[in-house]
Amino acid sequence: MSLLPPSPASTEPLGIAPDIAKPARPPLAIPGLTLSRALVYLPGREQIFERVLRQFASQYRQALDGLASAVEAGDWPAAMALVHSLRGACGAIGATDLLAQAGALELALQQQTPAAAVYPVGPAPLALAAQDLLAATAALVASIDLQLARQDAQPGP
Repeated sequence: MSLLPPSPASTEPLGIAPDIAKPARPPLAIPGLTLSRALVYLPGREQIFERVLRQFASQYRQALDGLASAVEAGDWPAAMALVHSLRGACGAIGATDLLAQAGALELALQQQTPAAAVYPVGPAPLALAAQDLLAATAALVASIDLQLARQDAQPGP
């Protein structure tokens, strides 16, 4: 007497093979993402990763709208909060280049606070860095949207 459950093949009618040859969806290929880094946190969970990408795109399509005005107004805490949030989200999806860009801007913003022991950079260079970050974020969101739309058009398993 076996303690193992019967194999699925033994319960199949003769001549009918189990449906194991369904085509898999092609892997995501999104410029700006290091998928191997992102999937370290979600191994074998591509569907969850797709959901996280959709959330990122939805969140950051407009979440940084106040960054430029915060930098121009010298509202360093508000600007830092926006950039810090983006930096954390970039780490979760493997957006390593955008993560580094956001980290550099966050550090520069931290140096603007009165408690900083360094000379402030000034709003003009920070405004340019913020605009570059906004453009890079928009480009990544567009790439994610495009790839996920392509992925949705593919037949699923």
